[in-house]
Amino acid sequence: MASEQDKAAKEYDEAFADMASLRVTRAELSSMTDGELALWHAEQKPGSAEFILADHEWRSRLLAKQNRAIYGAAILGIVGVFVGVLLGWYVGS
Repeated sequence: MASEQDKAAKEYDEAFADMASLRVTRAELSSMTDGELALWHAEQKPGSAEFILADHEWRSRLLAKQNRAIYGAAILGIVGVFVGVLLGWYVGS
């Protein structure tokens, strides 16, 4: 049991050291275009800190696109309600 804990601690230490030696920051990744990020991501070793950081950047970009779509749909829905109320008022008069 102690050997599993030692192994987990060693893996954690290695991952922490890997994160400390990142060659690129999150800000640099966010300033990359999709094409540049894709090329950079493809160069990274799966499971490395850089690979995981790039995955997080992709998820962040996807979430931002989804949020824009949700807000757009909400605004369209609100406008639709107002148009419906105005049409109902006009037809009812």
